[in-house]
Amino acid sequence: MLTGIIGNTVDGMVIGSGLGVEAMAAYGFTSSVTLLVAIVGSVMSTGSAVVCSKTLGSGDIEKTRYAFAVCLTMVVSVCLVIELFFYEII
Repeated sequence: MLTGIIGNTVDGMVIGSGLGVEAMAAYGFTSSVTLLVAIVGSVMSTGSAVVCSKTLGSGDIEKTRYAFAVCLTMVVSVCLVIELFFYEII
């Protein structure tokens, strides 16, 4: 976590001093989008891990495969919606 914060700070300083105001604004916008996608991915992966672990622990392999397929489909769908929304903005 600390490494990410330091990396973002250094990136901002380098972009701001070397490339200008427009580049810094673009970096700020894309950082927010990247963070949004990372949060969505983290929430969905944690939820799917819980569901898959529960079904796998009960010994129901078919239900685990189904849960994994549903979670994967949901992640891909949400990522596509986010991508299409932000594609229109950019």
